[in-house]
Amino acid sequence: MKIGCIVEARMTSTRLPGKVLLDIMGKPAVLRQIERIQGSRFIDGIIVATTVNASDDPLVELLEAENIPYFRGSEDDVLGRVAAAAAYFDLDVIVEITGDCPLVDMAESDLVIERYLEGRFDLVANNLLRTYPIGMDTIAVANQVLQEAARSTDDPAHREHVCLYLYEHPFDYRFSNIEAPPFLRDAKLRMTLDTKEDYEFICKVYEELYPRKAEFNLYDMMRLLHRKPELQAINRNILQKKVR
Repeated sequence: MKIGCIVEARMTSTRLPGKVLLDIMGKPAVLRQIERIQGSRFIDGIIVATTVNASDDPLVELLEAENIPYFRGSEDDVLGRVAAAAAYFDLDVIVEITGDCPLVDMAESDLVIERYLEGRFDLVANNLLRTYPIGMDTIAVANQVLQEAARSTDDPAHREHVCLYLYEHPFDYRFSNIEAPPFLRDAKLRMTLDTKEDYEFICKVYEELYPRKAEFNLYDMMRLLHRKPELQAINRNILQKKVR
């Protein structure tokens, strides 16, 4: 069974253009995220799914320089882009982590993959019912199921959000959700990279934790925020964009 993590990333973010290449402790954000994903116990390879637009050429140049596999597809049809990438790299299981998660904790993400590998579900996620902070989002889905979704819908919202078609057909698929333990629960906490305030917050977290422990985890982050609650104020007022 081939398990691949597909990271959707592009340079034309509406709220923070070029965010995937923003510097975090001396490395572009996308490389920091890949660095963390590489800590997974289950993932066989990491693929960046970007677009064919010339604006994403700088991202592709970085990926080529770092020998990171990538796939280029439509900017608006993200479902089609991810499905095509999964088919091209002949994946059995897709682990989807969007490119705005440079704080993702793979120990928590591996719980999603582990449950999927039990074989009882078509899709396992940790955000069907959100208990984890925003930015820890991880989905494990069968490639066969995602290919079916890609063939089944032309709804623009479905094409823009990879698993929305599946979520809106809950009786056709078997789902499971991983919930955070009590001390890691905060569904409103932003650990995602979508605005300049998010970027400031993420940089502060790295500055506090990375020098002492490069592989810091969500527990370390929550303990930091308990010790320095003022950090949460940096991006507390940012509203998460709605799917519909």
